Amino acid sequence: MIGCDLLVEKKFNSSIKFKKQNNKLLKTGIIVSIGLAIHNFPEGLAIRLWL
Repeated sequence: MIGCDLLVEKKFNSSIKFKKQNNKLLKTGIIVSIGLAIHNFPEGLAIRLWL
């Protein structure tokens, strides 16, 4: 998650600047989405291989 945070932070620093509060909320949403995808991928593989 730290790596995702650094990656998203780097992307936001090079892109168009948003309002500070919206930037934090959007950054948090992106990091949570990446974490959820990373969590669900192996779980989906385990379920698929089980069936």
